[in-house]
Amino acid sequence: MDFHLKELVLMGCHQPKCPIHPTGLFPWTQQYNRGQILTMIADGRLDVKGLISHRLPGVEAYRLLRDERDRALGVILNWPQLSR
Repeated sequence: MDFHLKELVLMGCHQPKCPIHPTGLFPWTQQYNRGQILTMIADGRLDVKGLISHRLPGVEAYRLLRDERDRALGVILNWPQLSR
């Protein structure tokens, strides 16, 4: 009821239930949905900054996810620049 009263919009996807290949009844595939979500993040329609809890080097990030996963919501892996 709150969604109607507050005029909220909920957008979501249950990825594992989406087909791998399009069908006549359900053309939205896993690949299509992945592309859509990345497009929405890239063009600013979906703000995910609030979901990032940590920005860590790879080893520290994996340690956090292994040992303290309740503290991590969204982890960005910082990899050092590789020289060419």
